[in-house]
Amino acid sequence: GINAEYGKQWYQRRVRGVLNYYTNYYYKSNLRTMISRTIGVLRGKIANSMAKAPPPPKPAGEMNLVEITNYNKIPSSIAYDRWWLFTWFVMLPVTGATGVNAWFVENEHLSTIPSIHPLRSYTPKHA
Repeated sequence: GINAEYGKQWYQRRVRGVLNYYTNYYYKSNLRTMISRTIGVLRGKIANSMAKAPPPPKPAGEMNLVEITNYNKIPSSIAYDRWWLFTWFVMLPVTGATGVNAWFVENEHLSTIPSIHPLRSYTPKHA
């Protein structure tokens, strides 16, 4: 997996220096844990999207495919988090607001008889 370079240590949990194999066997999830996880995910995405990718360790001509791929994960993950935030917090609200506004406008059109509108005449004027 992602943490393969650390061996099989990534799933181990130590309590007071002693390996505890039974931690989180039954994962307790409630509204508080869901909210705090959501806040943590959003904080991570905001921090990543504000980050600036470091320069590559070597010029591209001196790196092999694995090194290039590993380096490209950094700016691509930054761009992914930027697009994620933009999609959910800009495009989705704008799309929803546009739809609600269109509904209001169409309701106003459908509930008004154009021929007796007090300010506009829709009948052609003959000179």
